[in-house]
Amino acid sequence: MRSGFTVILVIAIMAMGASAQKYTSTPTQYNDSLGEGLGWMNIVSPEHTAEYLAKTGGATGSATAPTNIDLRGNWSFELRTLDEKMVGTVNLNLAQIGTVVFGAGTVRGYNAIATANGAIVDNMLTLNIVTYPNVVYYQARIDKIGGGGTSAAGHFDAYSPSGESLQGTIRGEKDVPRTLS
Repeated sequence: MRSGFTVILVIAIMAMGASAQKYTSTPTQYNDSLGEGLGWMNIVSPEHTAEYLAKTGGATGSATAPTNIDLRGNWSFELRTLDEKMVGTVNLNLAQIGTVVFGAGTVRGYNAIATANGAIVDNMLTLNIVTYPNVVYYQARIDKIGGGGTSAAGHFDAYSPSGESLQGTIRGEKDVPRTLS
């Protein structure tokens, strides 16, 4: 009885595959000039978080997990090699929902933009930053978060499309609005 069921199941699967329609689609082409054609990556509001994360590869955090670290706001991250040579400065406007962190910004001194996504896990931020049009992928592990989320430090690995890699340190500060008393 069991082998008869298996044969029927296999025939049914083959029949479904034979009747399936094959289709092709043309991927959307984006203009390569800086800032043009990148509207699909704009962060309009936190309500669009799921859509943004789906387009950028997602993060390992949870939008519903609580954390006492607040990273929302404008950040300036300085990247240096392990022997303290300056690599660059990335300015990011970060958004946060639960332990999920994402944002966009610019690379100071270059005509480049940057996107970021990551997650806070056990008081460590893993932040993936990609720059454009000179594509470089920075994988940062920020394990020193101070002031409840106003300063950050850690290490990064950088990768270029040609296969070059670089390791270094990352230090960041949040632009905290000042108030008059």
